[in-house]
Amino acid sequence: ALDPLRDRARGDACVTVGRASESLLGEDAHVVMTRVLREMRVAAEDALRGDEGGKEDVALHPVGGLLTHIRAATTGGDGDDAATAAGGGREEHGYWSPHVDKANVPEYDISAVLYLSSGAGGGSDDDADAEDADFEGGEFAFLDGDDDDGVRRKRVVTPRRGRLVVFSSGEENVHAVGKVTRGGRSTLSLWLSGDARVAAAEE
Repeated sequence: ALDPLRDRARGDACVTVGRASESLLGEDAHVVMTRVLREMRVAAEDALRGDEGGKEDVALHPVGGLLTHIRAATTGGDGDDAATAAGGGREEHGYWSPHVDKANVPEYDISAVLYLSSGAGGGSDDDADAEDADFEGGEFAFLDGDDDDGVRRKRVVTPRRGRLVVFSSGEENVHAVGKVTRGGRSTLSLWLSGDARVAAAEE
């Protein structure tokens, strides 16, 4: 189902979710994606209920979504990353830059990332063989601020096909994605709000 997205560009590719994605992905893949997004929303609500001691009236509403495929960067003649070469020797802002989802879109309350491919590992939860990985690099890291000695702490989540990561979208969860160094990393991301007034139209 991801082949049209992967073949669309030589580099990274993404498509917003919703009716517009049907023309790129095809009707069957679009139907599957819509069902998976609903399941992600329910899983996020369940996770929030668990965090709030079984609160029954949790309702989350989709605000945005994105299907992405990130390929390993091509290199310039001197072996530098293409983005660095294009920036005159300095690294440009990209998917790997630390960020806060709610700072990008204030309506985001909860973020959910579903991995559609598996990474080679390196995280504390690493349990797969690198030979079975679809890509290297591309780990997801929560950046938890600095230790007393000024060293930035990070909690790394190794991408595994089918793994869903759900977290609050605010500044308590600054995060970044490591640069993909081999292969391609595919994810389906969903951002949710507790406010039904800002919800995207559901299909």
